[in-house]
Amino acid sequence: MRPTTCRYHSGESEKSQPGVSTTPSRAAGSFVDQLKARVALLALFVGSMWVTFFLSVSMPFLHLNRHGVVPRTLGGLQGILFGPWLHAGLWHITANTGGLLVLGWLTMWPRIVNFWQATACAILGAGFCAWLLGAPNSVHIGASGVVFGYAGYLVVSRAVVN
Repeated sequence: MRPTTCRYHSGESEKSQPGVSTTPSRAAGSFVDQLKARVALLALFVGSMWVTFFLSVSMPFLHLNRHGVVPRTLGGLQGILFGPWLHAGLWHITANTGGLLVLGWLTMWPRIVNFWQATACAILGAGFCAWLLGAPNSVHIGASGVVFGYAGYLVVSRAVVN
């Protein structure tokens, strides 16, 4: 019987071992890829709100903010989808950005699909609540409902897990 040796502990360098990879493991690369995907997704989501804000500010004649949620009107239903991208001013979008980044990041774990579920539920839930309960003859804009939707999603999802 021949003695077997473990090539990882044989004292030889890995570079001299045929068939031994010196690149990081696939799991480490996979984690880095997951981080990059999450950062890109969140940057695109929040960045799209900033692009819309700058478009609204630079072209005020477009009157984009009129496309928010107008309670209990048929035309106001469009704001359920568009409202989160519209903001009243720099202070408004800045206030929403922090919550979107932190809570949005947390909703992405352990799976990115969690972010999509939380975002869809938050946009639709907050939008319908604003449409049903909002003050008459008003326009509701901003992503605060999405931020609070993320917070609610995190509380409920963690409670279900535990």
